[in-house]
Amino acid sequence: MDNGWGCYRMSLVFSLEGSFPNGLDLQFEGRNDRFGEIFKLLPDAIPGTEIDRMEILVGGRLGGIPHVANTKEYLIGVQGEVQIHVGREKYVVKAGDVFAFPGDQPHSYQNIGKTKAVCFGVVILLHSPH
Repeated sequence: MDNGWGCYRMSLVFSLEGSFPNGLDLQFEGRNDRFGEIFKLLPDAIPGTEIDRMEILVGGRLGGIPHVANTKEYLIGVQGEVQIHVGREKYVVKAGDVFAFPGDQPHSYQNIGKTKAVCFGVVILLHSPH
């Protein structure tokens, strides 16, 4: 449901695995800190698009980076509960939810659940970076 900010949430009609199979060696570029990790999901860049896997530890918070004007961002919940802050608003995304929001707004992701949170983030930029 759209709240006027261009944010809305829907549920997926299929199940997503919470973790990659044990032993799978992913060598993708990413960033991590004491609160969680962000992995680039694809080994090749797609102009104007970012696709990431985020793992956020219990109580952890990851800051998002506001993108260029009119950027659309999607957060897909896989495991746990993530509270996403968009501007001054807060929303909860659970496993199976898809949440869309304006990616040009200040935003961050906080694990409010009792287990590690796992989600996918997809960013569609209005203009491809040069």
